[in-house]
Amino acid sequence: MVLGVVLLIATTVAAVSENDNTAYIDLPSSSVDEVQQQQQQVNCPQLGDVVRSHVQAAFGADRLVTAGLLRIFFHDCFPQGCDASILLGNEFVGERRKNARETIANQGLQDGALQLIERIRQKVHEDSRCRASVSCADILALATRDAVNLAGGPKYEVPLGRRDSMGPAQDWQIGLLPKPFDSVGTQINSFRNRGFNENDLVALSGAHTVGHARCGAFSDRTNNPGNDGFAWHLKNMCAANKDWKQQLDGTPANFDNRYFNDLREKRGVLTSDVELAKDDSPVKWLVDGFARDENWFKWQFGESMKKLGNLNWRTQNVDGEIRTRSCFTTNSGSFFTTTHVDDLNTPTDDDDDEGLLAAAA
Repeated sequence: MVLGVVLLIATTVAAVSENDNTAYIDLPSSSVDEVQQQQQQVNCPQLGDVVRSHVQAAFGADRLVTAGLLRIFFHDCFPQGCDASILLGNEFVGERRKNARETIANQGLQDGALQLIERIRQKVHEDSRCRASVSCADILALATRDAVNLAGGPKYEVPLGRRDSMGPAQDWQIGLLPKPFDSVGTQINSFRNRGFNENDLVALSGAHTVGHARCGAFSDRTNNPGNDGFAWHLKNMCAANKDWKQQLDGTPANFDNRYFNDLREKRGVLTSDVELAKDDSPVKWLVDGFARDENWFKWQFGESMKKLGNLNWRTQNVDGEIRTRSCFTTNSGSFFTTTHVDDLNTPTDDDDDEGLLAAAA
């Protein structure tokens, strides 16, 4: 169930630029009446260069790292704000371990993309100035932006100054993530409850211009293909190979508007995608518009990603920290991880490269 919880969107007064990686930003908490807005400084002169060089290397080894980062970023930000909570490993809760990445919605996050964030943190934190001010949440935001740009997408501004969470999102918060079988009405309400409008919904869905989805993400279509020719194609592919990964549009490594043209041609993969382009959909005009005008789509995507990145800022005064041991554990060591930082040039067969909203493979 989508809960009617509206997260305030922070307004930034400065953002990281190409030549200046020091950013001063006003960070309102979730309750402006309770906590005054405060200014934080990120002092890390080489931050942008370090992030870009690592992302470029990862992208050169596997172009689908863009899809992996987009999914991690969205699944981190949407439940409780961009705080790197999704990166945390296991927490002992009585006899039970809790790991945000083990929930159904977050299963199959791309391991290479997860490793990339930690490798960047290690390099960035070699500089003591950066170690004191650069969070894993900021690194994830910057790396995602750079990967999108390398794939052909926009280079939007990324404000800095986030703090990392002290624990994973709760189950009910993770449950707010959009599902790949949601109707268009459910999607609109889900995004509205997070402060997004219909333009944001359709533009962010356009992240499915990169990546793949496993058969489980669209099983509702293949179980009942009816007279849908493309659903029959998907059914046959999955029947022949249970591990089949279906590309989400015709150019899965390129950030372009092919996704929207495929939707118009009845070649959408996920039910949530197909729903956007139905004749009676209230957002069909946006699908049509983005299909005709790639520049409009890319501009709107950048604006919507900035909005997503500003959800529910966490500061040092509201239970946040800069993780200095690992992006996969809090500084107190309450969390630990089974994720290892291996060579990024060795992609694994287990990587699930689903895009932004393919949340329940």
